[in-house]
Amino acid sequence: MKKLIVVALALVIACVFVGCGAGALLEGTQWYEEYTNDGVTYREDWSFEKDNVLKFSKTVVGGGDVNDPAIGVWQVNDGNILEITAEENVTKILGIVGTWHIDMGTKDLLTLTRVVTDSKKNNEITLKRVKDAE
Repeated sequence: MKKLIVVALALVIACVFVGCGAGALLEGTQWYEEYTNDGVTYREDWSFEKDNVLKFSKTVVGGGDVNDPAIGVWQVNDGNILEITAEENVTKILGIVGTWHIDMGTKDLLTLTRVVTDSKKNNEITLKRVKDAE
């Protein structure tokens, strides 16, 4: 029983000093989503970088249409709430700006659900982890 208490206490201390919340889990990861709209398949790439920099780009799969990456700011608050704001190329990132609830049910899937729904925007996004970023 004492060993179990010591292990539990060590985990709590590690979480306090190292961080084990959603923000710590997102930093340094890359994700993507592919979807088809009007017969065209798109790929969106999300990169949660250090210093809360979010790089976002959208490309046409199988085509040469590549957008310059948009730069945003990401911040995870209490309760696994992700806030995304825009910095550069604002029009390219407007669709994902907002407040999202994070669900990292598995290490390879990240589901974002808008806290306040918007009839003009996607209210749930499921991203897949980019394997090379692990």
